[in-house]
Amino acid sequence: MQVQAVVFDMDGVIFDTESLWKKAFNKANQKFSLSLTEDYRQSTCGKNEVLIRSELSSLYPDLDVPAYRNFMLDYVNTAIDSGDFAVKDGFLDVVSLLKSKGIKTVLATSSHKKRAQKLFRLKGLDINALFDNAVFAEDVGNRSNQIRIFLKRRWTVWVFYPKTPLC
Repeated sequence: MQVQAVVFDMDGVIFDTESLWKKAFNKANQKFSLSLTEDYRQSTCGKNEVLIRSELSSLYPDLDVPAYRNFMLDYVNTAIDSGDFAVKDGFLDVVSLLKSKGIKTVLATSSHKKRAQKLFRLKGLDINALFDNAVFAEDVGNRSNQIRIFLKRRWTVWVFYPKTPLC
């Protein structure tokens, strides 16, 4: 089977935003006198904000979850607004190689379109030039399972072998 398309996630794959979240997590742990582990932080990667807040509320009923999460979000957003994040090494080379071979590229992210466009713009990149298609949070609704993002656009660019059922 010949590869027809490659799907890229955004945070942590194209952009090194994970290091920002790690710093925010450690600072929030200090500020709120928590001892949440690195394993817990990693378990939140890819989850939406509603789910993370719900989990935290269950785990720490006395924690001011909105203040805790807003502290982290403010830290990360400030860093992003200042451009304090990097494009992952090799990403542009991989996209160039794929395009030269006629392989479609797709962006699938749980981020909203406006945020995604902002990150690409801050790094001088054009989503439309890099990707043949894109799927954003608003395209799939309030879901945390990334496979649903891929399923949403399966009919547009085959992400998986078309004869293999996914469900």
